[in-house]
Amino acid sequence: MRFTGDLYFDFDSGECWRLFLLLTRAEQEGIGVDVAWQGMDLAWDGGDTPLRGGLRALAMHAAVHDFSRQRLLRQALFTLAHRQGDSFDDDLTLHAAARVAGLDGEVMLGAVDTTGAAELRRNRETAASCGVVAVPSFVRGGPPLLITSTPALEEGSARGRLEVIDRMLDDDGLWSLSKP
Repeated sequence: MRFTGDLYFDFDSGECWRLFLLLTRAEQEGIGVDVAWQGMDLAWDGGDTPLRGGLRALAMHAAVHDFSRQRLLRQALFTLAHRQGDSFDDDLTLHAAARVAGLDGEVMLGAVDTTGAAELRRNRETAASCGVVAVPSFVRGGPPLLITSTPALEEGSARGRLEVIDRMLDDDGLWSLSKP
């Protein structure tokens, strides 16, 4: 199985964290995961004010164009936020994540409000043109697929769950499945 798509995400939401863990497990199970992680915060108006909180982490992530370093940075940012409880308003958190990815923390902090913010603006425009209204949402040719989950997503095999998501992405006749 090869799982592909653009994933609009943020670092703060538990939904995105659980999806990150699912995709990580899928790779460990031998599934080819080729997902483009597109950072997005719908509450941000795209203005020029200095970024705060999770937007700083998203901008840092967006400023990295080397796939392997971006992957390491993403893993570090998710882990620092969800396992360690660290704040993205703390420069030490962003420095630590940059160090894990082999990046210069000061350079990356400098890129947050410049290169990173510009990338986030482009992501926002692209997401709006695709119909993305919330994160995490996958886009692959058709309408976006919003993923909502429970902590049970962290258990069991990733393959079956990714197969369901994969079929939903390919079936424009299904718009929503939910449990009460």
